[in-house]
Amino acid sequence: MKVGGNIDKVTFNERKNILISFYKSNGFLDVDIERYEMSTDSNKADIFVKINEGFLTLISDVKIYGNKVLDINEILSILDLKKNTPLDIAKIYQKQINIMDRYASLGYIYSSVDYELVPQENRYRVALYVNIDEGVKTYIKDISFDTINFKTTKKIFEMETKSYSGRVYIPEDIYYLQQKIYSSNLFNSLNFKVEGIDEKKESLTVFFYGDEKKKNWISSALLYQFPNNLKISTGIGNDNLFNNSEKLSLESSASSSFASDPFMMYDKWFYTILRYKVPYLFSSFYSFNSNVGFNIESNPFYLKKDFVLNAGISRIFNLYSFSNNWSYRLSTIDTFFEGQSYRYERATTNSTNLIVYFDSRDEIIFPMKGVYSMAKFDFAGGFLKGYNNFLRYVYENSNYYGYKEQIVNMLRVRFGIILPYGSSYERGISINEQFTLGGLTSVRGVKQDSIGPLNDLGTRSGNFMINLNYELRVKAYKSFGMIYFFDTGLLKRYFDFKINIKDFVFSGGVGIFYNTMFGTLRFDVAKPFNVVDDMKYYFSIGHPF
Repeated sequence: MKVGGNIDKVTFNERKNILISFYKSNGFLDVDIERYEMSTDSNKADIFVKINEGFLTLISDVKIYGNKVLDINEILSILDLKKNTPLDIAKIYQKQINIMDRYASLGYIYSSVDYELVPQENRYRVALYVNIDEGVKTYIKDISFDTINFKTTKKIFEMETKSYSGRVYIPEDIYYLQQKIYSSNLFNSLNFKVEGIDEKKESLTVFFYGDEKKKNWISSALLYQFPNNLKISTGIGNDNLFNNSEKLSLESSASSSFASDPFMMYDKWFYTILRYKVPYLFSSFYSFNSNVGFNIESNPFYLKKDFVLNAGISRIFNLYSFSNNWSYRLSTIDTFFEGQSYRYERATTNSTNLIVYFDSRDEIIFPMKGVYSMAKFDFAGGFLKGYNNFLRYVYENSNYYGYKEQIVNMLRVRFGIILPYGSSYERGISINEQFTLGGLTSVRGVKQDSIGPLNDLGTRSGNFMINLNYELRVKAYKSFGMIYFFDTGLLKRYFDFKINIKDFVFSGGVGIFYNTMFGTLRFDVAKPFNVVDDMKYYFSIGHPF
C-alpha cells in the first residue's frame, strides 16, 4: 500500500495477515496490531495502523541431540542459524525438511526432526534444541512390474533394474530409474509405488506399473513460413520391431516456395530418411544407430542431390551421452545456363565423428533452468579416402535461468570451424560440407542461409561460424506468453583472428507462444538492425533452440 495507490477492503484485510507474518519472521513473536482501520470518502481512503511490536526474540544457542550418521557441523550448516539472530519460526521448519531430505539421500527415509524452544535468561532469549531420530537404514529388496506383454520390454526392464536389488533405498535414485526406463520410449506412462514404507520396514519392494506403448505409429506436420514457404513432414515407424525393441522409421519432409522471389524463385526441397535403432546392443547399455537418407534441393539455377549412409554407437551416462558415427556422403551439383545442364561438382565425404552431450535441463519442451551442451569433432578424408579432407569442430551451449516459474532467460552460443588439409587445403571443400547461417534457427530477421560470403553457386557458405542468441520468455497468462529476442552471427570463408564487430549481423524481435500438451506454438516477428531486409514472420511448433 502506498499513497495514491489503489486499495479495496478485501485487499486491505488480507494485508493485515501479511504484516503480522512479516514481523514474526523477523523475531517479533508478540507483535500486536492495536488499530487497523480504513475509512473511505468518495474515491479516497484514509488508513490508520497502530502497531505494538513487542520485544525481539533472539536465538541464544543451538543444541543438537540424537545424531550419529550426520555430524553436528553438517547439521548446523543446513540450519544456517547463528547465535543472537532473530527467531524465524517459518525458516527453521523449512530447515527441518532439508535435514530430513539429507538423511533420505543416505537411505534414512524414516528420520524425523523435532524442535524445542527453551527460554534462557528471559522469554525473549531462547535456545533451539534439535532432536533427531535417524531411524533405520533402508534397502531395496526387489523391483518388479505389474504386467509386461512384450518379451523385449520385460528384458529391458530387467536389465535396467537388476543392479538395484540389495542397494540402499534412496528416493532420488528410484526417480532417476523411472525416467531412464521411460526414456526407452516403450511406455505411454510409467509410475511406481514402494511397498513397506507405511510399516516402516527395513527392506522395501519397488513396484512399477504403467501402460506399454503400441508398436506402430504415424505422424504428420504442416508448417507455413511467411511470406512464401510451405513445409510438410510425415513419418511412419515401428518402435518394437520383431518384439525386440528395435526401432524402424521412415520420415520425409518437403518444402516449396510458391511465390516469386528475385533470387530464390520457386525453391523446392525434399528429404527422406530411413532410420534403424537397436537400443540395447548385444544386451548391453550401448545403442546402435543407423540411417540412410536422400536429399534434393532445386531452383532455376542449380540442382543439388545428396545421398548419406550413417552408422554408429552411443551410450548414456547420467547427464552425459556419447556417440561415435561413421558416414559416407555422395553429393552432386548440376547448374543450369541457357537451358543446358552442367555438372559443377561430384564429391564424396567419408568421415567419422565423436559427439559429447551434456543435458541438465529440468524439462525439454519449456525448460526453466539447466544447461544443454554439445561438442562435435569430425574427421574426414585421410585414411578414409574420399574427395573432402578436413577437420571440423562444432560447439553449442545453451543456458536457462528461470525466475519464479514465470520468466526464463535463455542464452545460446554456437561456434564452428572447418580446417581443410591435404588436397582440400588448396582447392577447398565441397559446398555441402560448409556452414550456413541465417534464418529461424540461427539469426532471425534475415533470409534463410543469407549470411556470409558468396560461393560459386551464388549462395552463401563458409568455414568459420559464430552465432549468439538471447531470449526472454515470459509466461503472461496461463499457457500464453511473450518472447523478446536478440540474435547475432558471423560467417567467414576461412578462419582467422581478424574478427571485426562490423562483420556481425544483428537482429531482434518479439513473439507470442502458447504451450500445449503436444508442444509450444510460436509466432515471431524479427528484423535485422544493421542490414537492409524486410520484416520476417515465423510460425513454428516448438522453440527454435
